[in-house]
Amino acid sequence: MTRLSRISGASLDIQEPKLETPQKHAKALQLWALGIGAVISGEYYGWQSSLVAGFNGMLIVLSITTVLYVTLSFSLAELSATIPAGGGPYIFALHSIGPRAAFFSGLSETLKVIAVNSSTFYTIYSYLQALFNVDEKFAPVFFIVFGILFGGLNIYGVQASFRMQACSTTLCVLLLLIMFFSAIPHLDYNQWVVQQNWEYTDLSSAIEAIPYAMWFYLGIEELPLASEETIEPEKNVPRGLFMCITTLVILSFCTATFSSLIAPGAAAMADVSAPLVTSFQTIYGTGATTTFFKWMTVIALCSSPNSYVFFMGQLLFAIARDGYYPKFLAYEHPTRGTAVGALLFGTISCVLIAVILHYAIGDEKLGSVLINLTLLGALVSYIFQLLSFVYLRYRQPNRPRPYRSPFGLAGAFVGLFLCGVSIFAILYTSVSDTVFLASIAVTALVFIAGSMYFFKTILPKIQNKTLGSPTAKDMNENLLIGIQNKAAPHRYARAPQLWALGIGAVISGQYYGWQSALIAGFDGLLLVLCMVTVLYVMLSFSIAELSATIPAGGGPYIFALHAIGPRAAFFSGLAETLKVIAVNASTFYTVYSYLQTLFNVDTKFAPVFFIAFGVIFLSLNIFGVQASFRMQACSTTLCVALLLIFFIASIPYLDYNQWVVEQHWEFTSLDSAIHAVPFAMWFYLGIEELPLASDETIEPEKNVPRGLLLCITTLVFLSFSTATFSSLISPGAKAMADVSAPLVTSFQTIFGNGATTTVFKWLTVIALTSSPNSYIFFMGQLLFAIAKDGYFPKVLAYEHPTRGTAVGALVFGTIMCEAIAIVLHYTIGDANLGSALINLTLLGALISYIFQLLSYIYLAVRQPGRSRPYRSPFGVTGAVVGTALCVVAIGAILYSSLSDTMFLASIVVTVLVFMVGSVYYFKHVEPQIKNNTLCSPAAPKGVREKIVKRTQTGYHTMAPGKTGLHALSSSRE
Repeated sequence: MTRLSRISGASLDIQEPKLETPQKHAKALQLWALGIGAVISGEYYGWQSSLVAGFNGMLIVLSITTVLYVTLSFSLAELSATIPAGGGPYIFALHSIGPRAAFFSGLSETLKVIAVNSSTFYTIYSYLQALFNVDEKFAPVFFIVFGILFGGLNIYGVQASFRMQACSTTLCVLLLLIMFFSAIPHLDYNQWVVQQNWEYTDLSSAIEAIPYAMWFYLGIEELPLASEETIEPEKNVPRGLFMCITTLVILSFCTATFSSLIAPGAAAMADVSAPLVTSFQTIYGTGATTTFFKWMTVIALCSSPNSYVFFMGQLLFAIARDGYYPKFLAYEHPTRGTAVGALLFGTISCVLIAVILHYAIGDEKLGSVLINLTLLGALVSYIFQLLSFVYLRYRQPNRPRPYRSPFGLAGAFVGLFLCGVSIFAILYTSVSDTVFLASIAVTALVFIAGSMYFFKTILPKIQNKTLGSPTAKDMNENLLIGIQNKAAPHRYARAPQLWALGIGAVISGQYYGWQSALIAGFDGLLLVLCMVTVLYVMLSFSIAELSATIPAGGGPYIFALHAIGPRAAFFSGLAETLKVIAVNASTFYTVYSYLQTLFNVDTKFAPVFFIAFGVIFLSLNIFGVQASFRMQACSTTLCVALLLIFFIASIPYLDYNQWVVEQHWEFTSLDSAIHAVPFAMWFYLGIEELPLASDETIEPEKNVPRGLLLCITTLVFLSFSTATFSSLISPGAKAMADVSAPLVTSFQTIFGNGATTTVFKWLTVIALTSSPNSYIFFMGQLLFAIAKDGYFPKVLAYEHPTRGTAVGALVFGTIMCEAIAIVLHYTIGDANLGSALINLTLLGALISYIFQLLSYIYLAVRQPGRSRPYRSPFGVTGAVVGTALCVVAIGAILYSSLSDTMFLASIVVTVLVFMVGSVYYFKHVEPQIKNNTLCSPAAPKGVREKIVKRTQTGYHTMAPGKTGLHALSSSRE
């Protein structure tokens, strides 16, 4: 491949580049394999020394390190999208700070990639030594062989290297996952941490642990070096970085936990040379299985040196091509286009360093010296890259940025501070450890030699030649085109995606909550469920027609605004807001309750889980609608698959006579049936959210009704099946009413308490993430829609500058969800928390349903001639029946409140919310409506004509991302 010269204009060689189209091979998935491949050896070797701080101490240090790498990764994602050229730290500094910073940034990165390559060679050798007791005198031979192997592969061609990388990285991750799942039965915190007195050692040890904890993530920052081999790097490099950091956070904490909580324990694991092999020996013994895994481990470890040799070649080539390093490093293979000069020089340097240190200090200290040398170069490079981010934001705030870090400058400053902390940790450790001191001395010598070279050779060239602008015109024009393409609103959803979104929202109700309806008896539950099913079928068909007639985001709020008026719109939106916030808190509690059932989690940790869930799902929805939809499709499919597996597997165990009749649990009483109504609604609650996705839907007037009909059909089947199959097996309908995790209980009945049930438990927890992800998306859409029209504070309408996601609404809503869950956790306890949240959710939901059904009736009566691409087969009659059943359900909640303080507390909270909302509306909103500063349902005729025209011609006439009447009269700003 022949490369295009980087469009930096900073080359010291004035020759024009050859304008040949480069062959690019990588997309986000290949970059994920490349990035994870570089880092993965740190999950196999090096990290274990951080256990010197104790197990708990190591987790604290790892958390700090995780924050450093998360902020760094997102900053680099923005830089690599803004400056999509090869060179990584060097090119970032060149564009944002200047040539001097570029040289020293490149020098520190060069030190790191050469040292880390030597370290990965040593890692593979140490594993081979542990497996086969290889004599130390053969170490140099292995180093030379590794250099020839990986250097040769990268010289042969990028495509071959990428293919090998994908295979080895997949094997690496697979081996770790096998270890995690296999270790579960052997985990014992008390035996392997507490009894060894290895929870936390001391502050000095914690400081010493920091450099080793960095080994979990070291290398992810190399990914921008692959920009010139990447298709659409301004898109795919940020995606690759995000995929990598997400994967690494999971792998790092799992590796640290699962390796430390099995034999030989955390204290002993700190001193082993091959942690993963030791873990496999603990789990499988020393037989053929472990031998097989040992060989697979060695093969998998080839992933890291292959990645690092590739990155090293890209870096040295990029710097030499611009004249900052000797020109021979920019020599390319005449036919393959690979960076032969850079790869040969770099590989020889790696091998020489490893061989020299082997003879100078011995293998015992070789690994530590290489780790420290790598980290010093890395930290200096991180500082340059984070400073480049800061400089570019300040100096060129309007420069096109296809991707923006959600943490912005604050994240960069946090990263800089943590880099300083890490450098301090290395300096602190060097006082008592000559290995660290030697690493500092070598680093200082490298920078002294580099300074002499720069000021003697490079600086005179810079002063004698005019450098081009780092914001070269053609680069900016290309980026501007990309920005304009990104700015155009994109819609992602059709009926299948809406099905996944709708079922995903509701599905947690099939896993938890419904079982309390069995207080009415099994037959009583079926009767109540039939009534609730009629309610939701009528509601679904009515809002299907509404969403086709008014195909704009906002759901209940926008329906009421168009059909009844602004006052009804506000209170309909308020009721829906109460519901989505309460239901989000409830889904957090559902996932937590399953985790508690599985692992006996102490209830005092519940707030930590609530906060963690909020951060995870908030981040996913802020990151982008498309990513959220993809995750939703996977989790919803898993949810439904688990239920189907349960239905089929339970068939041989069904026995109505044994588990219902003999327990006298057919029908208990009318009083119990009334109490069961709210819990039976949990089977369907959430399907009504689907119209909130209109702004993200292709042809919403067609696809939203289709999505709703698909959802209600699926849910009717799942609801009756779940109720039946769960109640007609052990422990029976009566006992099932009191369990906290019905599906897990059912799996235990069918499969026992072995490995199969354990796997299903884990899959159940993963599947349950479907609901909070859906609800947070819907919450953001709702709050954004209402705030955009001015009925809620404008801060809730703030959008992400490049992704267009409703950041203000999502952040506020998530904080409120967590606050409600945490406050109720401390005030009423976990025993009553689920019921309180269910009741609060249902009250908000039922009021919202009444507003939506009334909107349907008003629109049918007031505007019978309005264009309706879809019509409910039940018409106004269905809406009236639905409204009557909503009133019955509210009556059931009021009746239950007479004997249940949880129901009564929910009613009080609901009344308070509406009182506060009324004060806000009459004091702030209504005066603006009267002054014509807000949208009015008495809109100009032209606006209404646009609505009719839109339903006739398709979705494209409405400005996506807007709601209410704003959405129908203007485009996204």
